[in-house]
Amino acid sequence: MRKNNEYLHYIYNKALREKGGISMADYNEMYYKLFNQVTDTIEQLKKLQQQLQDALQSAEEIYIESSEGGEQ
Repeated sequence: MRKNNEYLHYIYNKALREKGGISMADYNEMYYKLFNQVTDTIEQLKKLQQQLQDALQSAEEIYIESSEGGEQ
């Protein structure tokens, strides 16, 4: 989280230098856009993680079934 805060601080200072000033409203907008994108990405990653876990479980079941079939 500290790196994210440092990066936001960097962006903020860069904008100050380039534009000759920036209002707090702009800084808040940058933060909220970044925050929303991060939370959306986390949700997507959670869904992908579940899909991978389901695929792994399915593969393990296929392996177990084929191993049981070979023993008979």
